[in-house]
Amino acid sequence: MFTSEKISGKKDCLQTVGNFRQITNTLRSVFSFLLFGLMGFSVSTSTAGESLPFGYPTVPNKALMAADTLIHGFIHATSIDITPLGRVFITDSGADIICTFSTGEMAQHVQRKEWFEVSMSGQIQVHESTGNNEPSRFIEQESLETYRQKETNHQRLPVHIFGSTGSGEAQFRNPTQTDATNGLKIYVADAGNHRIQIFDRNLQRISVFESLQTSPHTSQQYRLSDRDRSTPTKLHVAQNGQIYVYDSDAHTVRQIEPNGQLATEIDLRIAQINRVSSITSTREMLWIYDGTEQLIHRFYLDGMVDGFLKLDQQAIAIREYEDQLYELSSNGIRVIGARPSALSTSGIPFDTPLQDVRDFDLHGGYLYLLTNHTLLRLPYDG
Repeated sequence: MFTSEKISGKKDCLQTVGNFRQITNTLRSVFSFLLFGLMGFSVSTSTAGESLPFGYPTVPNKALMAADTLIHGFIHATSIDITPLGRVFITDSGADIICTFSTGEMAQHVQRKEWFEVSMSGQIQVHESTGNNEPSRFIEQESLETYRQKETNHQRLPVHIFGSTGSGEAQFRNPTQTDATNGLKIYVADAGNHRIQIFDRNLQRISVFESLQTSPHTSQQYRLSDRDRSTPTKLHVAQNGQIYVYDSDAHTVRQIEPNGQLATEIDLRIAQINRVSSITSTREMLWIYDGTEQLIHRFYLDGMVDGFLKLDQQAIAIREYEDQLYELSSNGIRVIGARPSALSTSGIPFDTPLQDVRDFDLHGGYLYLLTNHTLLRLPYDG
């Protein structure tokens, strides 16, 4: 049940996502390989019993038995966003890259029981799940440079990786979230560089919102705020084109016009929001989830407060899909009405709580679950 009650403010406990380096991932992979290899563990998913790569949480979960592994090898994945036409964007803050692919093209590889591994040592690997709890079979490997060259030559490859570590154009430092809107503009919260980069559908940068510390105000570069520095760690683009950015330095959510001009600002201390875990919107409302208090705060799109909803469990993330509000927790996914008297019972319950899940999205009858290192897809009929 949702309840309305006054919540007292506490000290802001937001901590930005750490930027894991390549050596950390390498040591983790070696340790996991030795540990699971010596103990004889195997992790399986789907009814055929295909094995999952190391790094996936070892959860015996009936709800995930039909899941497909799509991509593995992220260092520290933080967000997923899928456009209406089915292009997927995954933010990997540990590798300073954005990974994208088409659900239609990926479906062909899923039918062949193939999945991809992104290696930060500069390799793209394709694996085939063999079933019967046996290790997956390695198919082919090529260097990342060769992979990108093929992509430049317009060969149809399912997975595209762009970005690198740095502060230049199309470079990132601890990118935390991507909002791909309808696919025509892609917004990336480049937190470590204190800016938001905007790309077109061909992944060419068209503009950037930057704080005063990093860039002057020009016709193509806008102030993210009037502060000396801003650190955008969460962002969301509403259906009307308004951009909502959480600045962890100021602990505010700023509403920005499509041209980069500041429209309004929500002081989260006044709103008694301690930690911003998710931001999303439906047609008429803006929703901010405070994971510390298990509260979903409700605002009008102009920033005016409308109330809040009290969850009965800890959520991982919230998301809008087809103008409905969805909540993902370790216990399952469910629909939340705009002004419900009780939680909806529709959704997928998980018999064993999920671990290591960072974000989710819905598209075309599937639920996409993003863990720190792996992207999974399983059927979902809502």
